Amino acid sequence: MTRSIIQFACISLFCLAVFLQSLQAQRAVAPPAELPPTLDDKGNPIPSNLANLPFKVINGFPEYVVGPGDVLEIISAAAGIRITESARVLPDGTVSFDVVHALPIVGLALSEAADSLSSALAVYVKSPKLQVFIKEYGSKSVSIFGSINLQVGTFSGRNLGPGIYPLKGRITAMEQIMLAGGPTADARLDAVTLIRSNRTYILNLQKAISRGDNSSNVVLEHGDVLRVTGVALADRRVTILGEVQSPGIVNLSSKSNMLEVIATARGFTTDAAANRIRIIRMSDPNNPEIITVDAELILRGDLTQNVGLEDGDIVVVPSGHMVDLANLISELQPLINFGGLITTTPLLTVSGWDINSPGGAQTVGLTTPTGAGVGVGTVSTLAQEQQVINQVQQNLRRRQKPAVSSDP
Repeated sequence: MTRSIIQFACISLFCLAVFLQSLQAQRAVAPPAELPPTLDDKGNPIPSNLANLPFKVINGFPEYVVGPGDVLEIISAAAGIRITESARVLPDGTVSFDVVHALPIVGLALSEAADSLSSALAVYVKSPKLQVFIKEYGSKSVSIFGSINLQVGTFSGRNLGPGIYPLKGRITAMEQIMLAGGPTADARLDAVTLIRSNRTYILNLQKAISRGDNSSNVVLEHGDVLRVTGVALADRRVTILGEVQSPGIVNLSSKSNMLEVIATARGFTTDAAANRIRIIRMSDPNNPEIITVDAELILRGDLTQNVGLEDGDIVVVPSGHMVDLANLISELQPLINFGGLITTTPLLTVSGWDINSPGGAQTVGLTTPTGAGVGVGTVSTLAQEQQVINQVQQNLRRRQKPAVSSDP
């Protein structure tokens, strides 16, 4: 009889804990307080995705929202003993610590997470006392590039400058620029580029500094990309073509990389195969390289794919159905043949190339057909250059998905 009563009590406590967890989950999906409206330089509203915000407003204060990849530091006290434990939030949004296993926690603010953990532990421990902190921020980030001061060995323990930064709570674009090292002397704060959800906006942050007008000082969300334009550092010309919003030649700094050129091109189109971007590098006319980049990994924080760019590089973002490298090279032929700043005369061959190797680089062979285009060293006008680029872009966009054969 006594055993039955104990079993019934344990089951009741377990059901109560599950009920409390469900209440926490319901509270977690409630949208945070409405953000102040922000406008781009033309007065158009910049939409917000509440699911991408790194914070929730709890009792009038913004609190960090826990997500997969974050590492929690959980401090508990029992019988006069203080125990500190680290627990990583798994991709499925759960966390395990002490005797608690696979507790759903994603989407909770930090104080809500502490309440949920305490409720779960209360099934096994009488009146647990918990403190919960974020030990490592791993679930949300923002990218910032362009004219940002580079600082090495700062007091923060990491180098500052262009790069990917974790979002640790509510922060505006201007605050993030300052935390990343601050703008350089030639930075155009009145023309900062924001890429959000494959759309591009121009922010006038100078107004925030000169007269306290924060109408463009947007609150950042997970996945945002900021690019601060400048003048003095623009010493590299890179061509980006294919499935981007603004194809063409862009002027970049000597520290430019893939994320910066994507930001300058105003992001991808809906047809882009972002995991198969090609960089054609003609630094050595006799041994050119084709480098395959998976930009989807970059946007998820894998900086090994964020390849640095060189003067004269050609970046091609293919469509999802253009999988054959030989076809891609064929469409690029007018640009590869073009003389002057961009490339040299020889054509690329693709023998031995493994198209299913994202992130790989391979030297490819060369053939020089008789009478192939403009010769090396020929001086061409910018108009001719733009004409060739327009032709290649039309070639890339014209290619349609091949029809499916009805033959048996």
